[in-house]
Amino acid sequence: MIRWFTYTGPAASCRVIEEAMTGRAAGDKFDVVLPPEKAYGKHVENLIQRVPKSQFPNPEKVRPGLQFQVKSQQGGMVVLTVSEVTATEVVVDGNPELAGKTLHFSIEVVDVRVATKEELSHGHAHGPGGHHHHS
Repeated sequence: MIRWFTYTGPAASCRVIEEAMTGRAAGDKFDVVLPPEKAYGKHVENLIQRVPKSQFPNPEKVRPGLQFQVKSQQGGMVVLTVSEVTATEVVVDGNPELAGKTLHFSIEVVDVRVATKEELSHGHAHGPGGHHHHS
């Protein structure tokens, strides 16, 4: 019997949580702890870069916490977060916000049901009221 749960996050985390949920029943409560390497990875220092402020189209609008996407050298998209702004430079961080952190989940199983044929064909669980895609 295949059972689904709804979770968004790194695939490795999803597998660990799914394994912890295997065999559980409604009403079960348990904790799952994910070290960085099973969650968002370790914090990588060389993903932090100093960029001249002049390279931004609207440098006066750049503030810490601002996030934007850039194309990586490999051709994929990477999310960068501004961590610091000086008079001449912007410090950007390509690490996920939770990189280097141990994640703690307290889980309560509220319901267990068999996946529908539609869910099985789509490869994911559907929320209450039917099929929803997230962008």
